[in-house]
Amino acid sequence: MNTGRIAKLERTVAAQERTIAVLADSVEKGFAQTSDLSVMVRMSGLEQIVALRTRELATQKEALERTVNELRQTQSQLLQAQKLEAIGQLAAGIAHEINTPMQYIGDNARFLEKAFVELLAVNALFDPSALPADRQRKLARLHERVPRAIESTCEGVDAVSKIVRAMKEFSHPGTGERSLFDLNHSVTSTVAVSRNEWKYAAGLEIDLSTALPSVLGLQSEINQALLNILVNAAHAVAEAHPPTDAVLMGRIWIRTWREGENVCVSIRDNGTGIPEAIRTRIFDPFFTTKPVGKGSGQGLAIAHSIVVDKHGGTIDARSDATPGSPTRGTEFQITIPIKRAGTQKLRRI
Repeated sequence: MNTGRIAKLERTVAAQERTIAVLADSVEKGFAQTSDLSVMVRMSGLEQIVALRTRELATQKEALERTVNELRQTQSQLLQAQKLEAIGQLAAGIAHEINTPMQYIGDNARFLEKAFVELLAVNALFDPSALPADRQRKLARLHERVPRAIESTCEGVDAVSKIVRAMKEFSHPGTGERSLFDLNHSVTSTVAVSRNEWKYAAGLEIDLSTALPSVLGLQSEINQALLNILVNAAHAVAEAHPPTDAVLMGRIWIRTWREGENVCVSIRDNGTGIPEAIRTRIFDPFFTTKPVGKGSGQGLAIAHSIVVDKHGGTIDARSDATPGSPTRGTEFQITIPIKRAGTQKLRRI
């Protein structure tokens, strides 16, 4: 539907350009055909009319071009939304398929843990000195290693289950209705589902307030905003700190706290920082400094729309892009009203 409308507007712009060309050509021909004074006077009046009409057509052309650009942006956003929805449905199916076998593995690992403890108790009733020396050494190694192996298996199962739960939450489209949710839980889910983006580039530290109240809003969309900013931070850190150098490995800090009638979350990194020349444009749709194929310029724009337009919150972007500076990096601070009181304006720092 948008494609047809764009094509129609483009045809209108082309027709106006042809009209301008015809009017200008008629004036030039009039001047070339005669030099009579009365004709010159009439042609002068015609020239003024043509100039006025040309300005009007130029204004209409600019307005139509703006409309075409807006429609193209809307079309791109719709395509992106459809793509995300398809990916979400696929992720939900994968998460469900992973969850069932992981439950089996977890239950079996915990059973083996209890069974091995009982076997150790039975084994303690026998004197191992009657066994050959090599058997005694193997038995001692089993006593030491089996509990550690079972423990690490249980930890791995718990980690996978946590990631699966986060995937299911992110892939859920939501009801579109506001509800109370825990911002801390949104942060932990975001960290889990984005682990592959930051774990090779940055160490991550989380400081979550234990006195954070529930927020009335759209949890799935807040999750998306947090994810976009966290992935952006991971990319900035990876660019500033080679992932092969563990000593110079980057850092990302996430913190939550309450501030009056708002809840706040800060995502800070020691990455490349944002140059001052482009700092005011970072929330503009389709603006990106990444090479082709690395970014669409939609991440921060979507985060801004979710926080500011849909939740009446604010986003503050503080950054230092000076190479070698101890404060080099970027901090995004999101503030969300506990109960939405209206749309607030974005503050850029």
